[in-house]
Amino acid sequence: MIVNRHEPSIFDLFTIVFRHRFKLLFFSCGITACGLFIASILPAKYGSEAKLLVLVGRESVSLDPSVAHGETISIQTSREIEMNTLRDILTSRATISKAAEHLGTDYILEPNPDSGVYDMLTQLPGTIKNSLKNAVKRNGNEDTGHREETYVDTQNFENELAIQTLMSSIHVSTPKKSTVLTVSAQARTPERAQRFAAALVEVYTNQHMLIHSTSGSETFFVDQKEKLEHQLKNKRVQLVSLRSSLGIGSSSAELSRLETERSTLETTKQTLVRELAGTRARCRTLKATIASMEDEVLTERGEGLPNLAKDGMRQQLYQLEIAEQQAAELYKEDHPDLKLIRAQVNAIRDRFQSEKDERTEYRYGRNSSRDTLVLELQQQQAFVAERETELEIVQEQCAAVHSSLLVLASKEPELQQISLDIDFLERNYAAYCDSLEQARIARTLAQQRISNVNIAQQASYVSEPTGPRRALIAIAGFFLAAISIFPLAITFEQLEQHLATSRHSKQLRNKAHHPKPALRQAHPETPKAETPKAETRESLLSKIPR
Repeated sequence: MIVNRHEPSIFDLFTIVFRHRFKLLFFSCGITACGLFIASILPAKYGSEAKLLVLVGRESVSLDPSVAHGETISIQTSREIEMNTLRDILTSRATISKAAEHLGTDYILEPNPDSGVYDMLTQLPGTIKNSLKNAVKRNGNEDTGHREETYVDTQNFENELAIQTLMSSIHVSTPKKSTVLTVSAQARTPERAQRFAAALVEVYTNQHMLIHSTSGSETFFVDQKEKLEHQLKNKRVQLVSLRSSLGIGSSSAELSRLETERSTLETTKQTLVRELAGTRARCRTLKATIASMEDEVLTERGEGLPNLAKDGMRQQLYQLEIAEQQAAELYKEDHPDLKLIRAQVNAIRDRFQSEKDERTEYRYGRNSSRDTLVLELQQQQAFVAERETELEIVQEQCAAVHSSLLVLASKEPELQQISLDIDFLERNYAAYCDSLEQARIARTLAQQRISNVNIAQQASYVSEPTGPRRALIAIAGFFLAAISIFPLAITFEQLEQHLATSRHSKQLRNKAHHPKPALRQAHPETPKAETPKAETRESLLSKIPR
């Protein structure tokens, strides 16, 4: 028989609910009872809250000494990133493990004195722990290695359970646009919640500076400082030894001194050469003049008075002639001084020739002009000898300076390399000293627990429980029981249809295997009419979508 299917109506749904009312009532009461049971057995939870104020400090704006060498780039990190980093460190397993170690495994896993059903379930790991301990004690006759291994496994299990318990009890939050970290803890008692939050805050404040510093940096900088100090000392000794062998104090100062001395000596040498050339020319002139003059000259006539004017003009003429010869050696022919002297010589010569010699008796004496020239020649010769000696000394000094310059030039690359090495080592030594000081300051601050993280609020003690909300759990149970009525009714109806279909198929199979006698088949019974209830049920089943 083909049954027409259509969408069930609200009336059909309520009819199904009414038909299965006892079953639905049983299940609804069971769900409600479960909700009430859960609400009644859940233990009370107490909370504690601590606040950390994060300021701008060395950890935020300074570089670690181990990376603050050479060229660096500025990386700007926002305060939000810094706060998230601190939150991640607070909630990390390492920090929680240290807090669990600080509190103690026995304290964290200590059961609540007012234990109930929920506590019995949560204390199951502790029961397992005690069983393991008892098993270890019972195995006292076994070898020591096996006992120690079993005990270590038990300890690891306890530590892991304590860490997991503490991690589930701790929550760290960071409000937006704020530099305050909020550490929240939940536990079965207010004292335990307070100790959980206080332990985490204490462990983190103790480890904050150590976390933000490079481990072993101070030892590294001490070793590098000593190594550079030894290298610098060797280089300085090498430089002093080389300078001592050269007899200098500073290569640059010595080079400047030698250059200045060489320039002075060259100037002096050129001056001496010029003076010698002039003096030798003067000596040659004097020698020629002296050779042309007589040793004795007429000084007085025997008759009358001597012509003193003519004698004076003669003497003056001699002097002018000498001056003319000197000027001719020093100046060119068209020089004004030379022309003036020659004009004076010509004028005096004409005047001298025009004078008459009225003396008849002459007196002769030494030529004083010649004696003067001889004296002057001797002086000039002495001057030449003196200048020649000075020139020889200056030339020797120039050769010595030139030799010193060559030696210094050959050693200059080595001196410069040693000086560059010393400058490089001094810069590195100063940098490592500064980094060592920074590392020492960071270690001291860490030991004295001075950082940019301050405790703005200690872990609070709140005697009022924060959960669970039993009324909300009970209401949720009632609501779940109410909304599950229709799905349960449809499920029950489909289950009955499935069971009826299976039963009918089984009856058909039984009839096929065990047929009735022929007599009875000749007079088949008329099938009974289906009751209205069966018809209603069949129609309702056909309306339910499979």
